[in-house]
Amino acid sequence: MKSALLKDIFREIGNTKSRFFSIFAIIALGAGFFAGLNITCPDMIITQEHYFSENNLMDIRLASNYGFGEEDIEAISAMDTVKEVYPTYSKDVFIQSGESGSIVAKLMAYPDKGMNSVVLLEGRLPENPDECLVEKHGQLTLVHEIGDTVTVYTTDPDDPIEDSLERDSWTVVGIVMSPQYIAYDRGTATIGNGSADTYVMVPEENFTYDVYTDVYVTMSSAEGISPFADEYSTVIEIAKEDFENLGDERAPLRLNEIKADAQEKLDEAKQEIADAEKELSDAEKELSDAAEKIADAEKELSDGWAEYYKGLAEYNDGKVKFEEEIAKAEKELSDGEAQIAYGWEEYENGKKQLEEGRKQFEEGLASAGMTLESLSTMKTHLEYTIKSLEIVPEYLRPPTTNMLIEELRKQIAQIDATFAAYEQILLGEQELEAAYNTLVASESQIRFGYAELEQAKIDGKKELEDAYKEIQKGYKKLKDGEAELAEGKQEYEEGLAEF
Repeated sequence: MKSALLKDIFREIGNTKSRFFSIFAIIALGAGFFAGLNITCPDMIITQEHYFSENNLMDIRLASNYGFGEEDIEAISAMDTVKEVYPTYSKDVFIQSGESGSIVAKLMAYPDKGMNSVVLLEGRLPENPDECLVEKHGQLTLVHEIGDTVTVYTTDPDDPIEDSLERDSWTVVGIVMSPQYIAYDRGTATIGNGSADTYVMVPEENFTYDVYTDVYVTMSSAEGISPFADEYSTVIEIAKEDFENLGDERAPLRLNEIKADAQEKLDEAKQEIADAEKELSDAEKELSDAAEKIADAEKELSDGWAEYYKGLAEYNDGKVKFEEEIAKAEKELSDGEAQIAYGWEEYENGKKQLEEGRKQFEEGLASAGMTLESLSTMKTHLEYTIKSLEIVPEYLRPPTTNMLIEELRKQIAQIDATFAAYEQILLGEQELEAAYNTLVASESQIRFGYAELEQAKIDGKKELEDAYKEIQKGYKKLKDGEAELAEGKQEYEEGLAEF
């Protein structure tokens, strides 16, 4: 029976091969899809768990209309089920998106404390307060690139940007992906249509809040539990109840703190009113004093203008005198240069004459076959000869002896004349050298004179410029004084009318 059934089956398959293989292929394809889906879902869950763990994603985000003070943070941290607490800041703002309007952005403090770490896709992390991070969001009409400027604003006159932020513009330095946002939804917002379109992260020091706006928490009770497991949802629900109970405890305390701050401001306002009443009582005296000051100011202003015109006249006189003294000094230096030029000409003539005289003197000695040394020796010999002849008494001398002595004395006189001429040449050379040194010194004095003149010009011009600046300052001060006086008179009149 079984054999017949099998034969019938194979016979049927053989007769309808195409239909059999089509059904077989459909069954195989469906089984493959089913197996793939069964495998993909666990893989996606594992990947997401790894992503959350690697970036230390918070378990719960706490928010409060009152904000979070330091005592609130301490109370949250003291809970047994809390592992880690990260207080931070955020603000809902608008970003202009071209002509199409604006988008709502959640401006957040850059998470640099280890929780909710971002993944850097492009660029770098902020290093300065005026730098920011943005996301790449394919659903946005506005896409910022690195180097762009992000400018934010609010439309609520009771909540201006300067009340909560140090600045309203930042330069984009990086593009990131945050584990807080894994879908297109960017959470709720308190402005616009109630939904945030994107987020922008800036350094924490940009926020000027007195309290934290957000607190991110990781739970020790959720450690080791998959965020996709039902057990995780149960743990988070329990934690929410615990935080709501803590909020019920802390809310009145926080409210009391806010009331205390408000009472302090109210007391300050009352004190300001009291001060204002005292100021009003002093106003009459101030008006009287102001009238007296105006009269004094008018007199000071009149005296100031007189001093100004006097100073201006002195400045003009000093300028003329300075120009005359400079011109006089330039003429003296020019005359000195002319005298030095004439002196050099005289020096060259004297030098030429002296050189010719020495040449003639030396040629005369050479033609006589004599030198200064031989002339000196000859003079000594002649003097000795004369002495030798004069030793003989005159009555014993031959008649020619006296004639010989006279001749010898003439020769000595000629030798002395020769030496005197040589001394004149030496004296002339000394005088010529002295003249040369004098001319060189004179030229140095002229150069020094020109240098002093240039310095005097610079100093004089500077003194004149400084004096003119002082005059201009005085003029400006007087004009300002006139304006202040006019303003003071107007304030006095207005104060008098108001009083």
